[in-house]
Amino acid sequence: MKKIRINRHVKIILTLLLFTALAGVVSVSSSKAATKGDYKYEKVKGGVEIRSYIGKDKNVKIPDKIAGKNVVRIDDSAFDSNKKVRKVTIPDTVETIGVEAFHKCSNLKQVKLSKKLTKIEAYAFDQTGLTSVNIPDSVKEIKQGAFYSCKKLKKVKLGTGMKLISIGCFEECTSLSSINLEDIEEIGAQAFKGDKSLAGILNLNSVTMVETEAFYGCEGITEVNFTDNLQLLGKKSANPFAYCKNIERFNIPKENGNYTCLDGVIYGKADESLVAWPARKAEAVVLKNNIKKIYAYAFSGAGITSMSMEGEVNYIGKEAFSESMISQVFLPLPDGTKNIFWSYDAFRNCSALVKAVFPDKTVSSNSICFYYCTALKEVVLPDTMASLSDEMFLGCTALESINIPKNVSKIPVACFYKCSSLKNVNMENINEIGAAAFAHCSGLSGTITLNAQKLGVLSFLKCTNIKEVKFNKPLGKILFQDVLFHEDIPELTDCQVIYISYGKLQSNPFAGCTALTSISVPEGGEVRSIDGVLYSADMRELIAFPAALTGKFNVPYGVAIICSFAFEDSAVTEIVTANSVNSIYYNAFDGSSVKSITLAKGVSYLEEFALDGCSQLETINVHASNKKFESVDGVLYYKKAKGSLLLYPPARKGAKYTVRKDSKMESDAFSGCKYLKKVVVPEGVKSGDGLPFYNCKKIKLYLPKSMKTYSANYYDDDDLTSLSYVFDKTCKGCKLMVKKNSPLAKYFDKKKVKYYKY
Repeated sequence: MKKIRINRHVKIILTLLLFTALAGVVSVSSSKAATKGDYKYEKVKGGVEIRSYIGKDKNVKIPDKIAGKNVVRIDDSAFDSNKKVRKVTIPDTVETIGVEAFHKCSNLKQVKLSKKLTKIEAYAFDQTGLTSVNIPDSVKEIKQGAFYSCKKLKKVKLGTGMKLISIGCFEECTSLSSINLEDIEEIGAQAFKGDKSLAGILNLNSVTMVETEAFYGCEGITEVNFTDNLQLLGKKSANPFAYCKNIERFNIPKENGNYTCLDGVIYGKADESLVAWPARKAEAVVLKNNIKKIYAYAFSGAGITSMSMEGEVNYIGKEAFSESMISQVFLPLPDGTKNIFWSYDAFRNCSALVKAVFPDKTVSSNSICFYYCTALKEVVLPDTMASLSDEMFLGCTALESINIPKNVSKIPVACFYKCSSLKNVNMENINEIGAAAFAHCSGLSGTITLNAQKLGVLSFLKCTNIKEVKFNKPLGKILFQDVLFHEDIPELTDCQVIYISYGKLQSNPFAGCTALTSISVPEGGEVRSIDGVLYSADMRELIAFPAALTGKFNVPYGVAIICSFAFEDSAVTEIVTANSVNSIYYNAFDGSSVKSITLAKGVSYLEEFALDGCSQLETINVHASNKKFESVDGVLYYKKAKGSLLLYPPARKGAKYTVRKDSKMESDAFSGCKYLKKVVVPEGVKSGDGLPFYNCKKIKLYLPKSMKTYSANYYDDDDLTSLSYVFDKTCKGCKLMVKKNSPLAKYFDKKKVKYYKY
């Protein structure tokens, strides 16, 4: 299925939204700012603030006075993205360093801070080249992300005034190996996340609170010592040392009133919880009856071999077992209250997990999932279970067989997505199959018999070995469901976009099933089949064409809509639409072998990408009476005056093509062209707003002396286009050819756009 590309109008909107959002954070240059030497400055209470540095020195010594007044503040973004400065000395008059003051000063290696400095604002030194920094005793507060992603920062000396390290303050400082934390009382979320060089024993002598993910992924830490005054780990109790895979033990004094430490494991005293397990403590775990909660990241990255939960565990937090070495898990039986929370990602990426067992009397999976547990082969579901989870076995590539309990009537959304080895699954009692439920299950083969009467879109997407589908009962509409796939599963991004865009339209549930020859459905429902092809009961919608059928296909009269993915990956070579067809939707012919498509006189709507991905397409024919489109030597154009070039067939023979005068090249107009090597654009042709030459090779695009663009008002480009969206990295070897000494050539020279002269 084709990736969706954001066009430049969307990019503009996103950019405008971003600037609007930042406007409340980043100060805008004031008309009151004055200039003195290398600095723009403005008078403020107590002195002046430096608004921006305009000099070119590598070693910058900021003056203590400007215009006779003390420099008390380095303003927001004053040195933002300065690549020349190497060293900065800040005078002792300065009290505040503003937001992003030295943001992305990638060559800044040294900074001497003011002795009177009290505040370092958010992202003040983020992504700089600093190797060490000494924070003076006067500093009481360092805001969020102040030293974020300073990859070369090795040593930090904190002053005695520092009690709080804010959110993400030293996140992704991957070289940081030395920092004094003895006087720190609070450590914010993600403060040291990803700091792999922090190593050895970590002594938190004064800490009362460590927020969630504070030391996430700090793989060098081996032991952690807390004070008896420790009050909170995580926002609502969570292991701040997630994926610290070399921690051998935690130590908390017995006098602590909030946590207990037994054999190096942290437990909560008040709520009968397990908070943090040392990742290096590799053993089989039996969770006793007194434990009711397993907090977020408790076992993440741990070397435990198995887990048996004997009690009624009502809470399993975010990524509680993620990336652990657990090989089998015996899940608990919740107490049946409404307060049960089992995080869907608790077992994410447990690559050693082979067996998962739900106990007798289990009624629900409680949203638990086994994302990318790639070794999972055995799943025990009791007869009492009545519901499964969305995406429950997503990416479980070793799962070959599963016994669905008789009380389960629905296979939910993406439940077995990418279970490529799945061969045997009993569906006699299944009445509903959710969207993408069996997508990419290539192990399903032969004839599939279904009793389901409700079916979600793309439910069997890319099941490439299914040959025949038989429904035993009448089938209702094949609908897009109100689903939002989890954002951190990139494989489902396309599906998510399609759901948002296309609401309640029907779509091919068997898209990309390349071996499929027939779909049969009993009469009486809202869907019917004729000659193995799936239609709506009233014949207005052509929903699914079996992809293995070859040759020519005449769309029957009465069909008004060809649905999304209807012919995806099909072997059909010629398609002729009936005069009743008026609409063709998203990716209707994507990946098909079609060589010729005929659009009848009634076709008035082609959804974006409707004809996309037809790599074998040689010609597009349009009925002479069609009011919206026309074919010019097999190339598709809008029919109206100065109409756009919509699609040049990718397999059309010929190395040269001249675009029709006074037209416009639309997004993907020349996408994937096989033989085309030269395209000539006459004077007056407008550029489109997408990537007309997406995924092309070695095409020379000959441009006129100037080129108008209908979207120039968005760019203030003097009515010329930068053509930055004509070619992209997919256009290998493609070249912009521009008439030498032309207005366009001069414009490109000014904008430093790469081109070739002719």
